[in-house]
Amino acid sequence: GTVGYTFLMCSPNCSNTDIGALEGTVFRALQDGGEDIVAHSVDVQVAGDPVRVYQGISFDVEVAMASYHQNSIGPFTYALQLMNPNDVLPSGPIVFTSTAVSLSPYQNLSTQVPVSLPLTTLPGRYRIALLVDSGADVTEPNESNNMVVSGEILVGERRPDLQVLSVN
Repeated sequence: GTVGYTFLMCSPNCSNTDIGALEGTVFRALQDGGEDIVAHSVDVQVAGDPVRVYQGISFDVEVAMASYHQNSIGPFTYALQLMNPNDVLPSGPIVFTSTAVSLSPYQNLSTQVPVSLPLTTLPGRYRIALLVDSGADVTEPNESNNMVVSGEILVGERRPDLQVLSVN
């Protein structure tokens, strides 16, 4: 309570009783390590098990990221990239790139973005990677926390929009 913000009115002369009154209280202490953007989650917003999507048909993806810095960070962009289910790093096409984004100090950002897979995407199992600071606009002390990966999605076989069954 003596460095940064005071969380007890008695600080710095607190007694055991003052400290005991904090039982059950959760504190989150962060040491500001510099400008750092952290990818938290990426979740395809489609019902079903397995999650099934189709080429060229838009679906929503919820992304979450956070700033762990005492000052604003940005502008930067983030991207969603298709990847094979067993890949460690994404190598497929980028299916979404954000406009420039800035985060306030210690801000958590969660938003939904529309995604449409290219018509050339083959049917099969995939995952989607969220890459924050995808353009490497921010020099960060830890670049390894800029990616998080969704659960598996199934890209279905695209069927014709219209099929003539008979002509009389």
